[in-house]
Amino acid sequence: MEKIRLEVYNNGKIRCFGTTPENFELIDQEGKAIPHGNPFTLCGCGKSQKKPICDGSHKEV
Repeated sequence: MEKIRLEVYNNGKIRCFGTTPENFELIDQEGKAIPHGNPFTLCGCGKSQKKPICDGSHKEV
């Protein structure tokens, strides 16, 4: 099984690799699962309409 790897960037984003529904769960503050792909990026700019997942909105900032 691939190790989960998180790459932290200076601009605030966090890129996540090696995640599957079986080995990694992303949940919101109410305990609900947040669907994610592999790889996926956590938003670092706060502009994403799909928080906490990055949707590329930082390109508009």
